[in-house]
Amino acid sequence: MRYSDFVSSEEGIATNVLANRLEHLVNKEILEKTPDPDDARKSIYLLTSKGKDLAPVFLAMVQWSQKWDDKTLVPQDYLANLVAGSAPNPQGEA
Repeated sequence: MRYSDFVSSEEGIATNVLANRLEHLVNKEILEKTPDPDDARKSIYLLTSKGKDLAPVFLAMVQWSQKWDDKTLVPQDYLANLVAGSAPNPQGEA
């Protein structure tokens, strides 16, 4: 994801907080920051292998939210596909 994708997300994270958190995740080797091939002035953040290993944790949190939070934004069919390993990337990317 690009920095601008995070900034424009529904969460509304303040840019200073976002920059700090992304830097922390890069320093902890959970994310990798690489130059954007379309615009070298920008960066793309990708999960590292270490970050991908957190997927079961995130999935458990999504499942908990689906069960206990009636305001969750995760559609039930998407969650079922995610658990089955067949959910598409919500950004339409591979």
